[in-house]
Amino acid sequence: MKRIWVKWITLICVGILGLVIFVACGGSDGDDNSSVINVSGTWLGVIDDDDGGQFSLTLQQNGTTVSGTYKDDVIEAPLQEGKINDDILTAILVDPTDNETFDIEIDVVGDEMYGTTTSRTTGEIIFFTAERN
Repeated sequence: MKRIWVKWITLICVGILGLVIFVACGGSDGDDNSSVINVSGTWLGVIDDDDGGQFSLTLQQNGTTVSGTYKDDVIEAPLQEGKINDDILTAILVDPTDNETFDIEIDVVGDEMYGTTTSRTTGEIIFFTAERN
């Protein structure tokens, strides 16, 4: 009788431990977008180079898909293939004046962005920062 009682207590403890781990991990199957950071809105930024050019990003988000427009003094272009994964936003930008393609990677921290654009043609990396307006 004591053996059966010990087995039941062990099974109950294992079940409770499993439930605690499930709840601690969010209790999700991984398909829940409720924890995806929201980047929608207008962001105003500064390019970290000698010119210190200013730009704006107007972003729309649907789950992990991000679309929007980049605009500075020279160009206005749509973002392509925008995705948010955890707090990293990635996208592609094609300069309409010369068709140069840039890969964009942005670390989003609250209402601030820290990012890079990398030219697929030259490999040049440009750093920038932005704040949600």
